[in-house]
Amino acid sequence: MEHFSCPECGYENPKGSVSCKRCLLIFEKYEKKNMKVNSQVNGSKKLDEKWRELLTEYDNKDKHEAFIADALKEKNLQYASQQYRKMLDMNGADETAKRMIDKIIQIATLTYVPPFRKEPPKNTRWITLSILALIVIGVIAMTLMFMSRRP
Repeated sequence: MEHFSCPECGYENPKGSVSCKRCLLIFEKYEKKNMKVNSQVNGSKKLDEKWRELLTEYDNKDKHEAFIADALKEKNLQYASQQYRKMLDMNGADETAKRMIDKIIQIATLTYVPPFRKEPPKNTRWITLSILALIVIGVIAMTLMFMSRRP
């Protein structure tokens, strides 16, 4: 009987197993999760060209700014983030990639946070009418009192 190793714990499971006999990892769920994580975001030809151009002058800050600006115009910051993430995967100490990822996160946060909206003015008409009615009633009451005291 053929066996295969569990990707989580390394246990040798019989081929065709649904889950690991040792750690109970469900293989189908594990594969689906990894497919989502490993899926790539595609960029337009223009963004691909900008990225390749940027790589030739990686120390040029203006090229990075232009690349991110183009990704924002195309509403594809995910692609830009993915490219910088790949750079970090190759070199975890890449300060430029870290800075650009932080910038992308800031832009994405500012772009997608709904703007503050003022509370619509409350209908205060009934309050104004109530106060006016009380004033009128007060004036009438005072007039009646004044008239009743007169001989």
